[in-house]
Amino acid sequence: MAKIPTQKVFRFAHASIVTRIDQVRQCGRSYEDARPFLLELYEMLLDYMSLQTAPVFQQLEEQNSGNRENLKMLEFLAQDITELRIEILEFYERFSHPDSLLRMRAFAMEFLKFSSRVIQRLELEEGLLFPLLPG
Repeated sequence: MAKIPTQKVFRFAHASIVTRIDQVRQCGRSYEDARPFLLELYEMLLDYMSLQTAPVFQQLEEQNSGNRENLKMLEFLAQDITELRIEILEFYERFSHPDSLLRMRAFAMEFLKFSSRVIQRLELEEGLLFPLLPG
């Protein structure tokens, strides 16, 4: 049986991710300046994704089996995290080996879009997932 992470674990992960996103954004358009922070952010995102596995969602669904609204919300969150995993891999695939000046010029805009999506997910969790997690 998977252990459900606590709100405290999620809050720490969220704070770490937002801090790293802010550091990358402060680099402006400079991919070279942002690169070390990007690598750290990638590792943080992988750790964060490991908190939200299918067994964790299954256990949460079992605990909320009598609440149709929570079950629908958990189903949505599970699907959304799967989509976000793909978006993370695609983003890092595009920028892990920069091979063109055009791609480097697009970095700032692409990162803004990507990081906004990550932050949107974190805010969604804080409102919908946190109330279902142990303290």
